[in-house]
Amino acid sequence: MAFGGGVEGQSPGTGVWAMTDLGLELILFAGDDAPGADGADWRSALALTHNGPQSGDVAFQGILEIDNDPDSGVWSRSGGALGVCIRQGFPAAGTPGHPHSTFFSHTVQNTSGDVAMRGFTLTGGMVSRSGIWRLSDGVVDLVAYSDQTAAGTNGGVFSQFSRLPLMNASGDVTFGGRL
Repeated sequence: MAFGGGVEGQSPGTGVWAMTDLGLELILFAGDDAPGADGADWRSALALTHNGPQSGDVAFQGILEIDNDPDSGVWSRSGGALGVCIRQGFPAAGTPGHPHSTFFSHTVQNTSGDVAMRGFTLTGGMVSRSGIWRLSDGVVDLVAYSDQTAAGTNGGVFSQFSRLPLMNASGDVTFGGRL
């Protein structure tokens, strides 16, 4: 079990907790340093996913505070280590240099610690494209991207993806999409 919540009397006072073999454990709290974020502090965390009873592993979208400007990304904790998967502005794997923009309202994590997520990139100006990415063994790979040819469709291309990818214990990702 994992959850995000607020603490009365503290501002902003939001955090993420997970149940481990040792009991309820605080994973992050607003104002703490965020790993992989160049000294930025947590503002909040959204869209939690937890991969099993009392493992303490969790993946989530986090919002950072950088010079009073919000920044977002996806972090995961697997085997007790919290780390960044993808962050806003980072180059998006499998694209021709497109940076990640807003994202990842939904993430999933399997029992092996792999993470799948849906997000968006900027392709020039304010044009946005969506995709599905997977983090496995520390490497982020593109699963599918808008305007990419969809396998088995005789040349059809993806136009958008459903909100939540699914992933099994082997790291195979499934998702809904529209051509």
